[in-house]
Amino acid sequence: MKNNKQIALEKFDIFIEWISKDLLNERQIEMIEDCRRSLESDFDSEITYLDNCQRLSEML
Repeated sequence: MKNNKQIALEKFDIFIEWISKDLLNERQIEMIEDCRRSLESDFDSEITYLDNCQRLSEML
């Protein structure tokens, strides 16, 4: 059985795959990488992860 972190990482990878064609600059790529690292290193920082994703989606 998968834990919440594994499920979140899989969904995030799907999200990255979906938006990768729309990435336009290095800043957007860095934000995604930071978001992924944040999720991997500290799943308890879920709010920060969601805030980063929200900011990213607003940029697209």
